[in-house]
Amino acid sequence: MSLWIERAAAKARQRNLARQTQSVLAVAQASDDPGELTIVLRGDGGLFITTDSGWSLERLMAEHQARAAWRVQREPRRVLVQARAGGARYCLEARPHSFNPDPPHAGSARLLPGASD
Repeated sequence: MSLWIERAAAKARQRNLARQTQSVLAVAQASDDPGELTIVLRGDGGLFITTDSGWSLERLMAEHQARAAWRVQREPRRVLVQARAGGARYCLEARPHSFNPDPPHAGSARLLPGASD
């Protein structure tokens, strides 16, 4: 395989990992549960998910012959997602969305006080 094809394939894998990591981050931001979650995409396409893993992502990937792995750490003021796939690494951090227990219903409008009120 030519060097050009290898580089193009590596870039495609990195873009795919970035896109998947952004999706994992979006789901993690929507949750209110603090703690840690590890997701491993096994080589056979199955998922291994655990909330209690003292192992590194690299070790979990080797153990499960995995294609990719993500570690999600939810804290009160931030969400951190670390990802590994092959030689690619990716890390995203964000603040969780504020939770509104009673969001407006579709098709409704929130009434704001006007100048005449």
